Amino acid sequence: MPQMLMVTKANNALTAETVGALQGNEDLLEMLGRPGAFLDIARELLELTAEDLRYLSGIPHAVRDAMRAAIHAAVAEGRAVQISYHPAYEFEARVFDFVSAVGIELHGPYTLPAPRESYKPASTRARSSQRAKPATRRQAKKRR
Repeated sequence: MPQMLMVTKANNALTAETVGALQGNEDLLEMLGRPGAFLDIARELLELTAEDLRYLSGIPHAVRDAMRAAIHAAVAEGRAVQISYHPAYEFEARVFDFVSAVGIELHGPYTLPAPRESYKPASTRARSSQRAKPATRRQAKKRR
């Protein structure tokens, strides 16, 4: 799941140990404080693939900016950021403010819709395509 790889990269870049170094980077702090800069920050801090960036750019602006603001507040205060990903139909971010860290739960869809038909057992697929059609009234009378 590509989202979990991004989350791992983000968590590694925003640990209690690394946040101190980020605090000394004035350019990064300025970028974190700028609304709409979430993708720029992700490119700067993380080694993301084209697929990762495509997924992040699909997150609605309000959700991306909420995460950016939470990360900015945590880094400015020297606290770690812990991000988790949860599958969902729509994008959503929940922010938790702990004493030593800020937690961000990102809820969102997988990158590709799952081909539901391929997950059914073969016997179920065969039966569903061979189901008998309901009898018409005329056919039902003939059977009696």
